[in-house]
Amino acid sequence: MENDAIPYWALNEAHKRLSAEGRWFEPTNHSIKVLARMIAKHEKPPVDPDEEALERILNTVGVRRAYGREEWYEALAQYKKEIGRDC
Repeated sequence: MENDAIPYWALNEAHKRLSAEGRWFEPTNHSIKVLARMIAKHEKPPVDPDEEALERILNTVGVRRAYGREEWYEALAQYKKEIGRDC
């Protein structure tokens, strides 16, 4: 995993955790990268609350998330547009 790209959400979480300790780190700092790799390996990425809401809505009306990934993200983008949170 050393040479793999680190997911942005893990880098962001690592930076947030280290900053909570009262120190500021450059986003490219080795400590942040090490912690971010550990977070990415052992934790799940945060869930988009809009995606959860859309899935609940579709499940309520009997539509399952069985259709393709592209269609899912088109539906999610339309949902966010309609509630005023354009992607």
